[in-house]
Amino acid sequence: MSDTIRLEVPSSTSFLPVVRMVLGGAAARLDLPLDALEDLRLAVEELFCAALSCDPAERYGFTISLGPETITVAAGPFSSPELRSRLSKEADHDTFELTHLLSHMVRSLALEDGEGGFTVVVSEALSAGQTGSVGGPMPKGSHG
Repeated sequence: MSDTIRLEVPSSTSFLPVVRMVLGGAAARLDLPLDALEDLRLAVEELFCAALSCDPAERYGFTISLGPETITVAAGPFSSPELRSRLSKEADHDTFELTHLLSHMVRSLALEDGEGGFTVVVSEALSAGQTGSVGGPMPKGSHG
């Protein structure tokens, strides 16, 4: 069983805190470790900012899916060839930074073609033995 949250926000950096808050709430339901949540949030934030510079639209859509041990964020659809190039595994040296950054922040990064453009899908998963999860116990030695 998985839960799905659909979020559509205006294309403005002033709405990034809303996206971050919804991701945090979703991660709390999954008990996602704090470091994984921050990596996921940063990846989505970088994607959002890249979309603003390459694929100006009035609104951006995000679908957050919670599986038994994974959280997946699908963003889009996007139509910009420049954004697609920056996210492609075959990106040239000038655009490599975004692909490299995102792929090292999250468990998986994929581009999926669909109606109206392409969607960027990032996911993060629980790892056995991780502590300090959102909504879970703090690691030993932490003060809250």
